[in-house]
Amino acid sequence: MTRCIMTFFVLICFVASCAAFQAKNDIEEANAPVILQDENISDPKHVIDDKPQNVESVKQEQNSDAEDALAKLEKMKKDAENGSLEAQLSLGRMYMFGEGVIRDFSESAKWYRMAAEKGNDKAQLQLGGLYYNGNGVDRDYSEAFKWFKLAAEQRDAKAQVILGHMYKEGIGASQNIEKAIKWYKIAAEQGNADAQSALGGIFSFADPAASPSKDPASPQCRSEAFPRRGPSISCLSPPLPLPGV
Repeated sequence: MTRCIMTFFVLICFVASCAAFQAKNDIEEANAPVILQDENISDPKHVIDDKPQNVESVKQEQNSDAEDALAKLEKMKKDAENGSLEAQLSLGRMYMFGEGVIRDFSESAKWYRMAAEKGNDKAQLQLGGLYYNGNGVDRDYSEAFKWFKLAAEQRDAKAQVILGHMYKEGIGASQNIEKAIKWYKIAAEQGNADAQSALGGIFSFADPAASPSKDPASPQCRSEAFPRRGPSISCLSPPLPLPGV
């Protein structure tokens, strides 16, 4: 009987020892760091090297895109120098608004001048605006007037409105209300709202009851309200969205 008790006690101790050993292993496994690895990747180093390879690939693609853009720009310039009106207008606009290139009014004036000298009314309008505002060229109202007039004579409504304004205010040419009305009318007949408004303003001041301070020749009306754009561009008509800005 005593032998049986002893045997049973030894068996219980052995089982308890095994359980303690297993518990220790479980704790060690629980505290071990977890390493996640793609089952399709045999070497974990591949995961570490993968990111720099992708960055380098992106850099190569970006450099390739930049080189392509530069090549296209150089081709466009070559075409423009060889007389392509489309390329001249595109370059003029790109440099004026900084589209794909650093904004450069001098470059814009260069390319617009080429197109303007060929008689393109859009280029004449923009070149006139550059001279009016003094962007990329020395401010010269007489030169601005010349290019606006050339564009206006080709029925460019915006140029006609600006020409009317310059005649009305005596900017770049002698003040001449009759000629101002003439160009406003031509633009108004094309549906230009600024021209229609300007005409309405001029004719409303034919009323003797109109305020003298609104006289187009008065100092108040000709004040430097917009110094960046030269003499006041808003008196009898709303401000005009001049090109070349």
